[in-house]
Amino acid sequence: MTRSDNSTRFTTFLVIIATPFALGAFLLSSIGNGILKEMNPKESGYAVPRDMSTLIENSQNSTVIIECKKKSGSLGSGWAIELENETSLKFPTYTTSIMTAFHVVDDCMNTKLVDVYVLGEEKSYAGFIEKWDKENDLAMVATAADVKPFQLSEWAPLEGYWVMTVGAPEAIEASVTIGYIMNYMDNELYYTAPISGGNSGGPLIDNEGRVVGTVTASAIDSDFNIATSLDGMCKRFIKCEGEYYWPWN
Repeated sequence: MTRSDNSTRFTTFLVIIATPFALGAFLLSSIGNGILKEMNPKESGYAVPRDMSTLIENSQNSTVIIECKKKSGSLGSGWAIELENETSLKFPTYTTSIMTAFHVVDDCMNTKLVDVYVLGEEKSYAGFIEKWDKENDLAMVATAADVKPFQLSEWAPLEGYWVMTVGAPEAIEASVTIGYIMNYMDNELYYTAPISGGNSGGPLIDNEGRVVGTVTASAIDSDFNIATSLDGMCKRFIKCEGEYYWPWN
């Protein structure tokens, strides 16, 4: 084979490799040109929300701060879910269920007690750790705090779908970041919305303001972060038809 043949093969290889990236660049350019803004969020997970301010306000009102004082007063986030809890049978006022990350409440497992803070209220509410799943880094807290629950997303989180986080990074409550789903593996969602300490346990939300997962980890030295998807809640927290929440699995 001649040097010219090698060069031709190498050029062909570069074209094959570069084509997906060129396509991605074209799609990003299309987004910039407003194509996705014209999509209806009710019909596509790729679409940008039509009423961003309302979506953000509603999401903030359904997100809480969770403090485990035994962990040097460290803070995490949580989100309200419409889910019955057994704690309310003993304490009738504890009717609100809050999802969070297990590592947020881990140091309080000996007492099962945490403090729950609602946006706009200075006082805290007692919270009782009722259920947990170490493997998927999830926990459910029962509390008397009056918080409107999120709805769960009907969209299976495909690559490129619009998402938003709400939480308390570095104790800055009700903070919002925006990004896209990068990929999905097992029960984990990989997404581009930036997070930091304090976001853990908060909701990952779709373009209709519905939860697709719970923020659990930040990938160090990477451009993505990690959330446990609704599929990860099937084992311990919600009833699913089979092993997964979304039927496409």
